[in-house]
Amino acid sequence: MFGKKKNEILVDHRLAYCVSLTTRRHGVYIKREEVEKKFPEDDPPKTTRELNAFLAERKLEASLINISIDDFKDKNFVFPCAVPLMNGESIIALSVLKK
Repeated sequence: MFGKKKNEILVDHRLAYCVSLTTRRHGVYIKREEVEKKFPEDDPPKTTRELNAFLAERKLEASLINISIDDFKDKNFVFPCAVPLMNGESIIALSVLKK
């Protein structure tokens, strides 16, 4: 979800859950209930600072990356990653299909 300021990312329930699932790559398991408690589905979106405060309890940090689609295809180190979409949804990208 995108905020009023240019390139501001707000963290809703779905994006927070996607981020929590990607932490498993680093051996950190965050329960769904913990995400739902901090980022309830009915609450307005929160800032990335609040997401990082939540992750800091587990010694993790979420970094925003502004990356072109071409670089996204070539940089395997960013996978898996949580991707906020312009329509308000969020997905976990595992790879990019190269043709």
